[in-house]
This record gives sequence, C-alpha cells and structure tokens, in this order.
Amino acid sequence: MSNFLSQFGPITLMLLGAVLSIGGAIWAQLQNDRQQSEIIRLNRHITEAVTGGDSYPVVSPVFLARHGEQGDIRRLSLMHSGKYPVYDLVLRVTDVAKLRALSKKGGYFSQNEYMWQFHIGTIGRGYENVFMDIPLQESERMEFSFTFLARNGQFNQRAIYQKTKGVWHTALRIEKDGKLVYENIDNGFPDTLVGELAKPIL
Repeated sequence: MSNFLSQFGPITLMLLGAVLSIGGAIWAQLQNDRQQSEIIRLNRHITEAVTGGDSYPVVSPVFLARHGEQGDIRRLSLMHSGKYPVYDLVLRVTDVAKLRALSKKGGYFSQNEYMWQFHIGTIGRGYENVFMDIPLQESERMEFSFTFLARNGQFNQRAIYQKTKGVWHTALRIEKDGKLVYENIDNGFPDTLVGELAKPIL
C-alpha cells in the first residue's frame, strides 16, 4: 500500500475516487432515467387503453354485387382502426347532397330528412358491421359527413362516392381537431372532386 501511495500519491487517489464517484452518480442517473421512461411509457399505455388512444372509426360503402360485377352501393359499414378500442361511440350521419338540396329549396325542413344518429357503444379491433341502408340508392353521386363522438375525442369523416362510366370510385378523409388522421382516394376518382373533401358542407 505504501508503494502504491508513493508511486501515485494521495492526490492521484483523490482524483481517482472523484472519477469513480462521478461515474457512479452518472450510472445511477441513467438507471433512474430508464425507470422514469418506463413509468411514463406504462402510464401512457394505461391512459390510451382507457381512453382509446388514437384509434378511430371508419365508414365504408357496401356494394351489392351481381353477376360478378362491382354492383351498386346499398349500405354503409362501420369499421375500427387502431390498437385500442373506441369507447362510448356515437355516430352522426349527414347526407350532404340532401342537406344542400333542402337548403337550396328553402323553407322549413326537418333535421330527420338528412341526418341520422346511432349509439354504437364500444368497438374493438376486427369490428365491422353494417349500420344503415343508403337512402338514395339510384344516385350516381353520394356525399356524406360522419361525425364520431367517443371517449378519445371527436373525429370527422367526409366521403364522396362517384359513379363514372358504370364504375364506382370512392374517396374519404378523416380529421381530428382539424388535423388529418386518414385519407384514402381510389385510383380513377375524379381529381376535380378531391378538393370537395376539405370544403365546408354548406
């Protein structure tokens, strides 16, 4: 021990001790940071599992196929998208084309003529269910606005279904708090109509 002290001196030992102390403190802090990160991650997971996180519903058209053809849009189907369930879901459907026609005509009209509301409840992964028939099944253009009210907030979907040369093309856009969540536009959907998805209903 005396040879060690004489060779390196007490100051060197003090510096070595300080370095080891600092290293230990850094290691302890890193371990603490990892634990804090894990706690934050678990808390976020629990919160999202309870609220629904960023999961959302999607409405898609249902085609009545015949003789191997595409068929016509006859119904609307509700599906789930995301990792967590969507809780306490209420769905409001607005027939945009009908609302515009009634507004243009003027006079009194009832909300029941262009709007429907459904209390869905909780939906989870793999959920898919037809919830209503299309009111105007002979039209070659349909436009809907879907408002989803759930525990994790409000989502708004705009959808346009356009029949061109006997073939249906669809486009939809889903937003939450004005931010795009999901968008899907078929190949062949008219470019002139894409901008309609982001426009106000009236």
